[in-house]
Amino acid sequence: MNERTMEDRPVFVIGADRSGTTLLRLLLTSHPLICIPPESLFFPLNESRFAGSLQMSGQLEEFITSLYQDGKFRDWKLDRDRLAERLHGLSDPDYATVVKNVYLLYVEMNAPGALIWGDKNPYNLFHVSVIKRHFPEARILHIIRDVRAVYHSLKDETIRKQWEISEPLTDFVRQRYQQVHKVHTGLLGDRNYFSLHYEELVRHPEKMMKEVCSFLRVDYDPSMLDFHRINRERELVPRHRLGWHAMTLKPVSGRRANAWRKGLTSEEIREIEHENALYLKDLGYAPAARRCVFSFAKWFKR
Repeated sequence: MNERTMEDRPVFVIGADRSGTTLLRLLLTSHPLICIPPESLFFPLNESRFAGSLQMSGQLEEFITSLYQDGKFRDWKLDRDRLAERLHGLSDPDYATVVKNVYLLYVEMNAPGALIWGDKNPYNLFHVSVIKRHFPEARILHIIRDVRAVYHSLKDETIRKQWEISEPLTDFVRQRYQQVHKVHTGLLGDRNYFSLHYEELVRHPEKMMKEVCSFLRVDYDPSMLDFHRINRERELVPRHRLGWHAMTLKPVSGRRANAWRKGLTSEEIREIEHENALYLKDLGYAPAARRCVFSFAKWFKR
């Protein structure tokens, strides 16, 4: 893998909230050849503001200022002067080149031996077109989790308050899962797209990460499963953001993959399955609620 490959073929980890995107990012970035920083949405959120001009030379200071106004980006701990020097040293850069060099500086400072840079953010689920537009050869890694488990995880009142989820939780989850289905069905067959199920990942982490590594064209490295120790040592998840990522300090485990079966009422399960009946089967999940079987049959006879 040469430098051009590293620059032009990043990997983007996407998935609905509470679907395991952080776990997958930690597994990947624990590989000595892969480097993915903590999440920040500066790339898609700044696109409409800066991507209109072919060259960004006259907007670099404005762009840099916008970066450091983002608390999540500040978690990257990139030296502002060093970043400014790097970006101003580019020759007539377009938006993709500027964005790429922000990530490459993070790689240089945190994993200088890495050959693949990447990004992880659940909200990139809504920005796949932006990713494709600026990095057409990017690899998309999509982690998919049972919608009932996603709902169960989001029932945590602390998470809902911190994320400021004001709408009914069933609506919030349905909108996310609809997008999961849209992205998955839209990208199936794309050679740069790979999907995996959270449940398979936590039950068979070595097997699944070997498949992911094959997709990325790197050899599997056992250090990937040691992500929890590496996270403790290097704070791959910033300490002040560990509140809802406490499990990233422990080895991967499949014991809680179906915790939703005991954590949700039968009424909640029926409602979630009814709301997402169009998507569950396509994404590889069977209904648990008896009454919902009729809903599935009704939809899939159409």
